[in-house]
Amino acid sequence: MPKTKTLLLLTLAALSIHAADAQRTGQEVGQTPEWHYLVDPTNEMAAEEALARRGEFTLLPAGQVKPKSSETYWLYLKENPFSQDAERYLIFGDYDQIWLYYIVGNEIRHIQVNGRLIHPDKRVAPGPPYGFPVVQDGEEILVKVKNHFLEDHRPVSPRLLGREAFLALQSEQQFIRKNNILFAGILLGILIPFFLNGLILFFLRGKMYYLYWALYVLFNLFFGLLSFEKYAHLDVLFSFEPYITINLERGVNIVMVVFYLLFLLAFLDLPDKYRWLLTVIRYFLYYEMLAGILDMISVLLFKHSNFILSFIDLAIFPTVVFYVSMVIVIPRVKRIETNLVLAGVSFFFIGTAFSILELKQISVFPNSTFFENYVAPAFIGTVLEAICFALAIAFKDNKSEKQKIEAEARLKNVQKLEEAKSRLYQNITHEFRTPLTNILGIAGLIEKNPGKNLKTGLQKIRNNSHNLLDLVNQMLGLARMDTGEAKLDLRKYELITTLKYIVEAFQFRAKAKRICLELVSGTEELQMDFDHRRVQQILSNLLDNAIKHTPRDGRIWCYIHALDHPFVKIEVRDTGTGIAKEELPFIFDRFYQASPSLPKGGQRSSSPLGGGGEGAGTGLGLSIVKEWVKLMDGRISVESEEGKGTSFFVELPIVNHADTPLHSENGWEAAFTSTDSTEAEPSTSTLPAHPQDAPTILIVEDNADVIYFLDALFSDTYRILSAPDGQAGLEMAQEHIPDIILSDIMMPALDGLAMCRALKQDVKTSHIPIILITAKATPEEKNRGLAAGASAYLVKPFSEEELGIRITNLLETRRQMVAYLKSRGLVPEFWQGKVDQDIVFYGQLAKQIEDNLKSSNLDIHFLCRAFHMSRTQLCRKVKAVSGLPVGQLIRQIRLRKAKYLLETTADNVQQICLEVGLKDASYFAQAFQKEFGRKPSDIRRPDVEIL
Repeated sequence: MPKTKTLLLLTLAALSIHAADAQRTGQEVGQTPEWHYLVDPTNEMAAEEALARRGEFTLLPAGQVKPKSSETYWLYLKENPFSQDAERYLIFGDYDQIWLYYIVGNEIRHIQVNGRLIHPDKRVAPGPPYGFPVVQDGEEILVKVKNHFLEDHRPVSPRLLGREAFLALQSEQQFIRKNNILFAGILLGILIPFFLNGLILFFLRGKMYYLYWALYVLFNLFFGLLSFEKYAHLDVLFSFEPYITINLERGVNIVMVVFYLLFLLAFLDLPDKYRWLLTVIRYFLYYEMLAGILDMISVLLFKHSNFILSFIDLAIFPTVVFYVSMVIVIPRVKRIETNLVLAGVSFFFIGTAFSILELKQISVFPNSTFFENYVAPAFIGTVLEAICFALAIAFKDNKSEKQKIEAEARLKNVQKLEEAKSRLYQNITHEFRTPLTNILGIAGLIEKNPGKNLKTGLQKIRNNSHNLLDLVNQMLGLARMDTGEAKLDLRKYELITTLKYIVEAFQFRAKAKRICLELVSGTEELQMDFDHRRVQQILSNLLDNAIKHTPRDGRIWCYIHALDHPFVKIEVRDTGTGIAKEELPFIFDRFYQASPSLPKGGQRSSSPLGGGGEGAGTGLGLSIVKEWVKLMDGRISVESEEGKGTSFFVELPIVNHADTPLHSENGWEAAFTSTDSTEAEPSTSTLPAHPQDAPTILIVEDNADVIYFLDALFSDTYRILSAPDGQAGLEMAQEHIPDIILSDIMMPALDGLAMCRALKQDVKTSHIPIILITAKATPEEKNRGLAAGASAYLVKPFSEEELGIRITNLLETRRQMVAYLKSRGLVPEFWQGKVDQDIVFYGQLAKQIEDNLKSSNLDIHFLCRAFHMSRTQLCRKVKAVSGLPVGQLIRQIRLRKAKYLLETTADNVQQICLEVGLKDASYFAQAFQKEFGRKPSDIRRPDVEIL
């Protein structure tokens, strides 16, 4: 195809003047005289020698003699039959070199030169057409014609034209010239952006077909401009050497074709069974490269070489094979980008064919002024080819970008799936760890004290075993859904009563959080076919999520609407934390769990367990709900607003096709009501059975059985407080200032890590040691817990003995720290540069006391107002960081200040007593001796110089 392109363009250029001249034959002056010709195969004959051999010239047959590039042709006109007063022009075709000799007698009197390879300054007249004004009359005329290129395309047929005919022909050529200048400008305007675009894309994306495309467009542009030079006077660019234009055109053509084929090899992505087309293109590329190398050698060895012209003729067959192969393969690939490449090639072939027809005066567009220039169809074909190639690249890039995005999305989805599976395994492990912890712990309690813990313990073990079984059944149900084995047990039930039992089963948990849970039905009775176990599972999951994520004193409604069409709508609405807008499309996806960055640290759980467990769940609950609703031919949707609440809508079809009679719920009603104790949220309470002055432990846990187990484990030694979630735990810690906190991590409202950070940032609670007890067992999770401020991190199921030892050690470490602070005394430098919150508080407390030692109002009430704490909070905090009651600490600081003044000043005892706020010198002396074991007078030594 590229060689055919070269051949066609060169053919158009070669035949242009002949076709134009043929249109003007009716305007010739008289009859064409008889010319005689002589062939000089040596190319060395001089004009004088040719003149001397006039007798050897033979008659020139019109249109039959075509000069060859290897020979020089001499033409001889014996006499001029035209009158002297007529202005005449001797016209030749588009030849390379023409010399016109005027002969008088046997002497050469005048010489004129013209032609393509004649320097423009030496031409007798501009061309094409290359004409000679006849300046002599009645003389003989000798003409030398030499063609170096394009042999066999221009028959020797000189003519004499009158002035009007010549001017008309010249005007026509000027019109063609102007059109070609216009076409060259348009070609520049279209191809230069394509070139720059390809080059920029190559540097940005690095794909080689961008570079090949850019270079092909660049050399295509050069070739087009050089092809127009005959008619646009572009040869002035190389006027110093006209041969450069011809040889450059040939070299540019070869390079253009090479980059064209390289572009196709890099661009076409073909299936294996069609890759033989790439082999055809590759061999064609080798052929073109060989042609280019041989042509350069021939040009260097011979100034005027026609090697490439012979090669062009030989290239016709492989070009046809190449194009036919593309026509066979490309449509079968069925890709837009490859079809566009084929379309571009076809546009050029069609445009070139129309140009040839126009050149041969077979007018395809007879009424078009634009197509009067025969080059126009080929020009349009070239432009359309470039546009098609550009579109092909754009489609391929777009497709590649989409594939890249899809691949990244697939990879991201795979990563998300792997992360979700990892979370699932962790959460399932957690769901197993929590009940296993309860079972093992309670079993140990029974073993130690059967009489006290047997009945309640066995019930707890049974309930936790049911939780494990529920989880296993959930996983098996999910597997049956995946395999299509899940079936519905449709029987006729009364729906309203069923839903009422389910809602009542959650009332205990709701009341434990002071949540108002209501059932609102628009109809009193609705009999229909449904699978009561699946309905229980659906509504229980929705109510479980609502209770988990509704704060204390919130509200939950369960609405039942009988719609006009045969559907019943069940709505569960809460005033909880809500779900982020970006999370809503994914909450029904399997393994998906909402981000933990929701308001107040909450996250909407997908836990399949109806009651206990921490806030995260397995990420399966809502996806299973959706699957069961879908299996019932129903619909489920959700609406939510962060900070305001969430509403889930379940629509089930009302059908009555079951043959079985109406079933009573009494048989399975117990399934809802018997689990109240295990599903209940642990209350925020103080558990009994503890010594009055024992250290206080705050248990923050959302699983009632875990609280029961820990209370039973430590209630004989410590005072026990409990909270059902992180938010309640934070509030209780701030109110009661416990000695130590045992906390879970995954909880609703506020997770354990967030609670831990909040406590450590509050000066009132920063001293409290926190032990995190959780099912999260990875080193990363442990590091996050310790980084949040936890003093210890235990994984469920944990060792009771280890937990007891850790509690004892942390409390003893706190006691030792307080003793250390007491032993250091109270000097200002002690507090500088310290970052521990307890030391900071201790320093602030001591400074507040020191600054007000003289004040008669310095007491516990004064300090409560200064630190914005209640009496209980201040007493617990001071006792925790100093080991002393508030009153005793104030007295100790007074005495230490007095000791300091005795050592550093000359004031008497009475003055120092007043300075530290003690008015009774006798009491001061007794207290001083009790504190330091020495009398005040023993501290003051006369030999010490007082500064």
